[in-house]
Amino acid sequence: MARYYFHLRAGETYVADMEGAELEKSSECALHLMRMLDRVGSSDYRGWSFEITDETGEFLDSIRVEDLVGAVH
Repeated sequence: MARYYFHLRAGETYVADMEGAELEKSSECALHLMRMLDRVGSSDYRGWSFEITDETGEFLDSIRVEDLVGAVH
């Protein structure tokens, strides 16, 4: 099982995920990201994205929050 980090970026604002999460399946990723958004407590995610890195800090992918919220709801 690998540890992934989901950093949140909104323009100049950057919120680093210092804990990360160990996920077995990619389907767990969306649930983890939604829990992170709940902690932020905003309802306007335009322009926000998650930058996903592995435990070495290597960039893996970027997911727009608008796309994620639309896919989950």
